Amino acid sequence: MLQEAGMLECMQAYYNLAKSFHDSPSGDTHVAILAQGMQIGTLAHWWPSLVRLRKARKQCSAEDRAHIQSLTDIWRRFGVVLGLDAKREQQRYEDEARTGCSWRNCPRRGQLATGNKPAMRKCAGCGESRYCGRECQTR
Repeated sequence: MLQEAGMLECMQAYYNLAKSFHDSPSGDTHVAILAQGMQIGTLAHWWPSLVRLRKARKQCSAEDRAHIQSLTDIWRRFGVVLGLDAKREQQRYEDEARTGCSWRNCPRRGQLATGNKPAMRKCAGCGESRYCGRECQTR
């Protein structure tokens, strides 16, 4: 049973910390730096975790449903207090997912283009698939 795992209590503690950062006076640079770090650290995981929690609630036992809903609610509020918006994060996540190479065995699959890696090319035919070079394009 999820109640015994302590996940809700842990998430509540993170939410309380983020809320205290949010509610503190804006002139405190140390708090601002900590809050920014918390937001940056959360950014990559917040939306996919929210999706997984919503999916888990539909698939779990009736016994765990209320606990997963509570965890989903606190996770959503945690993101909101950090300035994350579900619609924006969904769009950002989907945009980033499209930047990686489409060939499933490519080492760059799921990676963003960075300074030392050239940007992905988009398939002229379908406009959806992306590839990093001829080898991946023909696979």
